[in-house]
Amino acid sequence: GNFVLNVGPTADGEFPAEHVALINTIGAWMDVNGTAIYGTSPAPEVEAPTNANFICYATKKDSHIFLHIVKWPDGQGKQTINIHRTNFVKAELLDSKLKGFTANSTEANGVTTLELQRPETIDPCATVIQFDFRTD
Repeated sequence: GNFVLNVGPTADGEFPAEHVALINTIGAWMDVNGTAIYGTSPAPEVEAPTNANFICYATKKDSHIFLHIVKWPDGQGKQTINIHRTNFVKAELLDSKLKGFTANSTEANGVTTLELQRPETIDPCATVIQFDFRTD
């Protein structure tokens, strides 16, 4: 897909400072989380709650599922998601600077249920979690 930034030069050919800051912010996020974007496809096997306190999107590539969380509930609460896959191996944040994340999993009837603990620090744009599954 395409992402339109709506930035451009002024009449004298200069880019406004706020446009440069936006481009730099997106570039820094992509440096850390690009693997969850490039070469991926939507992951409809991920079931997440649909409410205003938790907003996320999922992508996948090979044996990985990436959960892009753009809004976490306030506080240090937990959130549960279901992934219609088995053989779960691990969950980790793509941004190693973010701390305090844990995930507990259970499997039943072809579904992995994950209880996600909100990290102590989150990315202001989107916190990305990589879930790895074993492919046998």
